[in-house]
Amino acid sequence: MEMDRRKFLSTAAIAGGVAALAGIAGCSPSSEPASSTAPDGSANEQAQAGQEKSADIVVVGAGGAGLCAALSADEAGASVILLEATPMTGGATLGSTATNIAGSQMQKDAGVDDSPEQILASYTKDLEDPNIIAMAETYAENNGATYDWLASDMGVKFAEDVLFFPPYPVARIMYPIGGGPGTVQTLTDKLGGTAIELMLETTATELVKEEGAVVGVVAKDAKGAEYRINAKAVILAAGGFGADRDMLPYEPLKNVIYYGAESSDGKGLDMALHAGTMLKDLDNVPIDSGGLETSPGIGTQLFSVMLSTFQNGSGIVVGPDGNRVMDETGPSGAQIKAYQTLPDATAYLFMDKASYDVFYTAATREVGGVFSSETWEKWLAKDGEGLPFVVTADTVEDVASKAKIDGANLKATIDSFNADAPTGTDSAFGRSIAAAIGEGPYCIVKLNLRYAHSYGGLVANGELQALDWTGTPIPGLYAAGQMLCSIQGRDAHKPSTGTSFAYTSGRCAGINAAKGL
Repeated sequence: MEMDRRKFLSTAAIAGGVAALAGIAGCSPSSEPASSTAPDGSANEQAQAGQEKSADIVVVGAGGAGLCAALSADEAGASVILLEATPMTGGATLGSTATNIAGSQMQKDAGVDDSPEQILASYTKDLEDPNIIAMAETYAENNGATYDWLASDMGVKFAEDVLFFPPYPVARIMYPIGGGPGTVQTLTDKLGGTAIELMLETTATELVKEEGAVVGVVAKDAKGAEYRINAKAVILAAGGFGADRDMLPYEPLKNVIYYGAESSDGKGLDMALHAGTMLKDLDNVPIDSGGLETSPGIGTQLFSVMLSTFQNGSGIVVGPDGNRVMDETGPSGAQIKAYQTLPDATAYLFMDKASYDVFYTAATREVGGVFSSETWEKWLAKDGEGLPFVVTADTVEDVASKAKIDGANLKATIDSFNADAPTGTDSAFGRSIAAAIGEGPYCIVKLNLRYAHSYGGLVANGELQALDWTGTPIPGLYAAGQMLCSIQGRDAHKPSTGTSFAYTSGRCAGINAAKGL
């Protein structure tokens, strides 16, 4: 676009209020969508010299949300064209590891009691907007059925254990075999047995509206060929905008690394806004601790791996002065604040040999791992030269020297931690101690704050119909996944909700769009 995207989107996001909508129907929309009273917001010219295609439903974006939307709509009997701007399916889902199976038969089979009401309560305490609460209700009511569908109908395989992650009241987390990439591959393979037309390297550039209703899209492929695709409904699942720093608030993300998808470039939001959709909370970009910078400004997350190290070992997090800065198993918000007190918001993970073994096993495991053993060995060989910053040494003094950490203070910190070990609780922060810090070799890993998702976006009702600036559903337009405002709220960490919301909102949007034809 010619205009400044940051100014354009941020201005639009605060430009108007929205009325509350009534009624939650889960995955069952009304057969007669309301008429839009908003201005069209787009030129609506047809593609000038392009090809014309038609389908009942066009899905924009082939990540987790888009794949589930397309497959669900196809199952419901709709003809579907699935557009993906990149050369491959997956989007942000490719970067996921664990997922939230709350309400599913797998959770029940593991002996975990959960309910839609309890699932919803995990989200509504951090939400105020009635439309986003409606989206959360749809999620709570349909997430279990979505995972039953993924497992039984789609063939997605999961590891056996259902895990407890705070702040949830019960165990809700599982690891799909192969993580997000494994799930994407399974869903992509399913496309081959359907009539869905997958168009890779084809970018939707404009929503076409007639008399206030969305009736298709204009799209362009990698060779420059333009298409006018006519449809009775369009589902937007093109991801968020986390990869475009120009669209993000600068100061809160200074010294914060990005570990999301490169395809989360915000172009889908640009297109939706020009069609008159309401956007909200674009400044809501949550950050978390435990990031590993692998190239300048870019990296991955070590949160789940580090948690194993703290719960089953004696790993600690220190600042450059060698002092601990937090309860390493404490709330996310407290950890973020601890990082922010340090120079460049940079902390250091310190591990003895036993804790390192826990870390390495968790990080390189086939299910739920973060990197391969080959990749880790390459990083170790750098010995602190370049990124990521990882150093090892036989003594505390030597490893501290390599990391430019105050060695004397680090030794004193270790002594204090070990003095508390027999009691099972450390006196500095109240953390439970599984073991004392023991023998080397020792390892230090530099840690950063991290972000992967933009929590702002389109607003929908409980049927996943996109809303205009008056809070009225735009006929023919649905949305799913990161295109939508997150149901997690502001500054609230709900593990693996991004992935599960993508699958569930995508499936519900596909079902709803097909029923509304």
